[in-house]
This record gives sequence, C-alpha cells and structure tokens, in this order.
Amino acid sequence: MGSVPSSLDSELTSTSPTMQAKSRLHMFEEIVGQEIPADETLVRGTGILLANRKKYWVDNENKNCFKILATDLSITWGYDTRYWKWEEESDAGTTIKVAKLLGVCWLDIFGYLEQWYLNPEVTYEVSFEVKLENGASGWSEPVVVGVTSADGVTQKSSVYLPQVERGKWLQIKVGEVKSQNGRTGNVSVFLRKASPEWKKGLLIRGITITPKK
Repeated sequence: MGSVPSSLDSELTSTSPTMQAKSRLHMFEEIVGQEIPADETLVRGTGILLANRKKYWVDNENKNCFKILATDLSITWGYDTRYWKWEEESDAGTTIKVAKLLGVCWLDIFGYLEQWYLNPEVTYEVSFEVKLENGASGWSEPVVVGVTSADGVTQKSSVYLPQVERGKWLQIKVGEVKSQNGRTGNVSVFLRKASPEWKKGLLIRGITITPKK
C-alpha cells in the first residue's frame, strides 16, 4: 500500500490524536490502495480512477466524493452490441467509457458503493449522470430511480426524461444517504423501466455520490 500524498499528509496524518482521527474518517489509503497518484493534486482536482471503474476525489471540505463509472454498473444487455454501444469520452480530463442505449424495452441499471467509503455523519446526494440525445425516443413514460442505504431504507421516485434538456450531461437526483460510523454494507442505486415501448438515445456516464451542499 502506498503513502498518503504530502498535500494531504499535514491534514490527515498529523501526530495529533485529533488529526489521526480525521485520517481514519477519511480512509484515503484503504480507498486508493496501490493506486496512489503520481500527481497528488489530482485527488483534490479532477480525481483519480480506481481500477478504471470508479472515480475518487476529495472536495474543498476534505470530504470523499465518488463517481461509479458506467463500466462498473450492472446494465441489462449492456455488452450486447445489438442494444448498447460503448464510447470513449473525456470526463474532467480523464478518458472514460460511457454506455449509449441503441434500443431496449427492458431498461435496468444498477450500481453500488461500499458505505464505509463515505465520511460518517455526512449527508450525501446520489445522482445518475445521463444525457438524452436529440434523436432519443421511447420515453413517454417515466423511469424509476432509487437508492437503498446500508440499513435497508429505500428512496424511490419517478423521473420524466423528456423534461430534461437534450444533448447535455445532467445530474438526475436519486436520493440522499447518510453514512453512520461503524456501519457496513452497500449503498445501492438503480434506474429501471420495463414497458413495451422501445427506448433509445440515452447515454449513461455513471452515478455520482457527493456531499450535499
């Protein structure tokens, strides 16, 4: 396992018991593992990739932030080229893959994050990052989005996609979670719609989990 970047060191690994406690709350080394970035400023800037499946960064208030990339999501028929296409694009200077829906009736997307990754006693907002193409169709009925916290509480809502601006990446809010100290388990997130209507033109970049402002 690598070392904490020096720019974080004075904040996270001071010999002061208080600062040591903050370091444990931050969980930097456990999260990053062997992927200590060569450019430590990325942790506070554009973020670093974790196994090319998640993106991790620290905000100005020293709180962990995450994006579960599309490649780390469970997407029904996601690797069947009849229904989905994978494209590369830049996300804040990092090249990632996004999933583009060519056409399905059964839409089911699921992802999760270990809850201990989140700072305890901090309320986080959970959102899908999506884009609806100008030629998108089949969205006359709302999709269902939801998030389940590690304690089993689920929040669900309906989102009417034709109301969102087309051709632009947008955050579709799913719900909120608050991590509790010592709580284990996963934060699970989903987007679903099963109907006879053939749906196309939706791009999925991932799921963002960031502290509520």
